[in-house]
Amino acid sequence: MISVVIAYRTGTSAKTRLAPILSPSQRQRIADDMFQDLLCLTREALPEAKLFVLAPEEPPKGDHKWIRDGGVSLNRAIFSAMNALPEQPVMILPADLPIVSSKTLKSLAELALEHDVVIAPDRHSLGTNALCMSRTHLINTVFGRDSFEQHRLASKAIGIEPHVFRSNDIALDLDTPDDLALCQKQRELPKYA
Repeated sequence: MISVVIAYRTGTSAKTRLAPILSPSQRQRIADDMFQDLLCLTREALPEAKLFVLAPEEPPKGDHKWIRDGGVSLNRAIFSAMNALPEQPVMILPADLPIVSSKTLKSLAELALEHDVVIAPDRHSLGTNALCMSRTHLINTVFGRDSFEQHRLASKAIGIEPHVFRSNDIALDLDTPDDLALCQKQRELPKYA
């Protein structure tokens, strides 16, 4: 069994790097659509998983547990959320993965049962688009700038060689206008326009 935490930002903090090309309501709609898509995909791929949503506001009802992020930084919110999780493998996903597949989520969950730490980097190999640990609090999360390398180093600091999982569909997160253009090109997803 695995716990899955989806980190979901809403309101004025949703997709701020898209502000040059999208209005606040458009950014919120994109964030909401990606969150709902990821929630459905995760449930489809991992029906036995315990599903948690880390968000500042309660998301629409569903078969998940809401953990309020308390308006603190993402990493502090994740650290606090770990206290609410059962002691079992955990997968942490940002909600902005517009083309991730259920096959990839299944693969990550399987790898999380085989390795102490699994890291899926973004397409630039700078950020982290999925982090799996064999148990909660194994390493501190450092999502943000250069988090891929920081997660690798945190693992190695405690004697763990992390497994790096690369897949084009999880490597694309939607943060910038370039990401949006690539998303539309790869999957022709007009709803993210």
